[in-house]
Amino acid sequence: LEERLKDSTRRQLVSSELLEGRMLAVEATCEQMTLEAERRLRASEQAAEARLREAEALGERACASRAALEAELQAQRSEQAACEQRARKAEQRARASEQAAEERLLEAEASHQRARASEQAMVAELRAQLAERAAEERLL
Repeated sequence: LEERLKDSTRRQLVSSELLEGRMLAVEATCEQMTLEAERRLRASEQAAEARLREAEALGERACASRAALEAELQAQRSEQAACEQRARKAEQRARASEQAAEERLLEAEASHQRARASEQAMVAELRAQLAERAAEERLL
C-alpha cells in the first residue's frame, strides 16, 4: 500500500511538473503573443500617425494652393476691372475727340462759307467798280 502511495505520489509529482511545464510554456507563448500584438499595435499607430501627418501636410498644401489661386483670381479680376476702366476712358476720349473734330469741321465749314460770302461780296464790289469805271469812260 505504501508502495502504491509512493508510486501515486511520484506520478502526481511528475504530472504536476508536466502541468507546470505546460503552464510555463503557455505563459511564455502568451507573453510572446502579447509582445507581438503590442509591437503590431505600435507599428499600426506609427503608420496611422504618419498617414495623419501626410494628410495634414496635404491639407495645408491644398489650403495654400487654394489661397494662391484665389489671390491670382482676385488679381485677374482687378486687372480686368482696370482694363475695363481704361477702355471706358479711351472710349470717352474718342467720343470727345470725335465731337471736337465735328465742331472743328463745322467751324471750318462756317469759316469757308464766310470766306465764300466775303469773296462774293468782293467780286460784286469789283464788278460794281468796273461798271462804274466803264460808265465814267463812256461819259468821257
